[in-house]
Amino acid sequence: MKVVEKNKQDEDELEIILAEYQLLQSFRQNIVDAALNRTKFYFSIVPAVVGVATILSQIIGVNEIFKTSILLLDLYLLLLGITTLNRIIESQISAVTYTRGINRIRRYFVEKHSNLEKYFLLPTTDDVPKFQTIGFSRTKIISLGQSTAVIFTNSFLASFALYAVSTYFKLSPIIYIGITILAFLATVIFQYRGYKKKVKTAESSFKSRFPRT
Repeated sequence: MKVVEKNKQDEDELEIILAEYQLLQSFRQNIVDAALNRTKFYFSIVPAVVGVATILSQIIGVNEIFKTSILLLDLYLLLLGITTLNRIIESQISAVTYTRGINRIRRYFVEKHSNLEKYFLLPTTDDVPKFQTIGFSRTKIISLGQSTAVIFTNSFLASFALYAVSTYFKLSPIIYIGITILAFLATVIFQYRGYKKKVKTAESSFKSRFPRT
């Protein structure tokens, strides 16, 4: 009788674990797809606006109304880019969290059947993967990920906006160039530091139950 109850308990436990595993997989896939779709939308609307602006400049010329309209469009794209970056960062953090949850469940099977560990290619510890997924190593860019591409695009938009504003004042060309470069670098640093801060917060708030030993 006790054996039957034990088997029933093991079956219920396995069913719950597998349901949780499938739920985490579904959440992770949904969040990855959502971030990818948001990025695709952003990188489709930016060149579209640039193309329309180029055509309009040839039709109506570059007058004050046109310059003001382009500046407003640029600021709109910059706002859209910032919200897109925040969405991507949140999605990356969520995806890593769900992946760590999947690793934790994989650990469950290893503890139940230790002989299975040699067949698992993916980790059985829940302190990996790392939340730092921006695509930078210490010495070089190893990959141009979603967040990196959006950061650089936002920086170009910010530098153009500041350049457009500065053209309302009579400045020398070298000052225009300096303003544009400084705006670009400052925006890159600002976004990158914000990214690192969110990643650090996510890393510190995640409590690992099965770290690597």
